[in-house]
Amino acid sequence: KFFALSDQSGWIRVSFGLLNRSLLDLHRIAAQQIEKNASSGRSAEIITFGLNAVHLKVDSFGKIILNEITTPFFFFQIFSIVTWFVEEYLVYTYAIIFITAFSLIEESIMIKSNQKSLQKIAGVQIPVERLNITSKITYEKIMSS
Repeated sequence: KFFALSDQSGWIRVSFGLLNRSLLDLHRIAAQQIEKNASSGRSAEIITFGLNAVHLKVDSFGKIILNEITTPFFFFQIFSIVTWFVEEYLVYTYAIIFITAFSLIEESIMIKSNQKSLQKIAGVQIPVERLNITSKITYEKIMSS
């Protein structure tokens, strides 16, 4: 049987080997572990599920441009540039090169800006009140993460 016990760094998998334990025993062990950690100031939800945090990484500008260059539309643009160049329509060739380069840079800047904005939004932590309804009603202030 396998069971996951939490510690402060996350979850670890523990094998009980040949121990003859029922699922009820395993749940009791987990409950005792949670109560032990909760008495040290950590809430049972954080011990059980971990922090509610989303960590978004912002790609480098070079990686964003590389991703944009490998799209099918960009390959079509390169094909069009080569075709117009071979047909000696240089005005169209230069126009396509200029428009493609401008749109590539502009779109990459927008993607980088959007990624930074999403990273800021995901990192916001605000205090919220949680309502506990048991035999009596209690309020508890917790962070949004």
